[in-house]
Amino acid sequence: MILEDIKELNKVKRKFIKKYMVNHLHHIIGVGIGYKEIAGQKTKILSIKVYVKNKLPEIEVLSRGLTLLPRVFRYIDIDVVELKNYPKVMSQSNSLKTNKFTNKIRPLEIGYSIGHYQVSSGSIGTFVRDSRRLPCILSNNHVLANSNLADLYDSILQPGTYDGGMIMRNKVAELTEWKKLSLIEYNNFPFQTKSIKNQNLFWNRPKYNKVDGALARLSSRIDFKEPQLEPYFDVNLFDSLEKNGRTTGHTIGIVEDVSTTISVDYGVGMGMFEDQIMVKGLGSPFSDGGDSGSSVILKDTNKIIGLLFAGINKPNGEDITMVNPIENVIKSLNILDFY
Repeated sequence: MILEDIKELNKVKRKFIKKYMVNHLHHIIGVGIGYKEIAGQKTKILSIKVYVKNKLPEIEVLSRGLTLLPRVFRYIDIDVVELKNYPKVMSQSNSLKTNKFTNKIRPLEIGYSIGHYQVSSGSIGTFVRDSRRLPCILSNNHVLANSNLADLYDSILQPGTYDGGMIMRNKVAELTEWKKLSLIEYNNFPFQTKSIKNQNLFWNRPKYNKVDGALARLSSRIDFKEPQLEPYFDVNLFDSLEKNGRTTGHTIGIVEDVSTTISVDYGVGMGMFEDQIMVKGLGSPFSDGGDSGSSVILKDTNKIIGLLFAGINKPNGEDITMVNPIENVIKSLNILDFY
């Protein structure tokens, strides 16, 4: 995969989004760039991936008054993929799965349970130096900053509250920086509203997010194990990845999409994200609720490619994980370097 190819495909992808999402295709969840699948088999054909709630026969699409998607758009193949559901943020730990990563751990380590004192639990991403060169925990906004609802210097607990964390006993850091999320109330979301005017306004002037990230400055006398990670920007389709997370522990996956524009359900509203990485698990789901904030790493290396923040993990086999590219995370949070 050549970087120039992706840049050119991104230009076409944006034109596709403007043309077809503005035309009220309510069933489109997202649009990205990946290899086309034919009869269940991956090919080496770069395509625009269109993620839909339901992949319908042409006659049913027309009977519902929807617009047919083209097979080719500006000489680029279109690959329609059924997801059925919107990805959701992965901090809502309703899973019964337990492993060592739900425990209290000192010194702190990546992958273990963490959270704002009013959030259930997410995962420690890694440890970084902030703009003042002080050591911080890196994780998601919705894990450390309660999806924009937190205040500066709020308490961060390890383990998170879902795993028994209490302010008096388990405070390890204070919230110091976060990238504000742009969220849309459910009744104003373009896939929900029946107002054509509202839909057109949204898609012509979308408020895209690129990062769901936050930093929490470590309290004095709280030590951590340095993972010695290095940021890695040149992510390719089919790259093998791994992560440690609060709920599913150590998992392996591959890159399915390198530039996803997608809608994500935050429980309090919807967020539109662009330029995301989509990952699919190998052998088992790559993530589940509680894994939000995990560092996603190029397999068998120390190269961090991004921050896990959302996904779909259903009993019917649906399994995707959404990842913020680490380059955008660094820029958004003014990170100086990694431990």
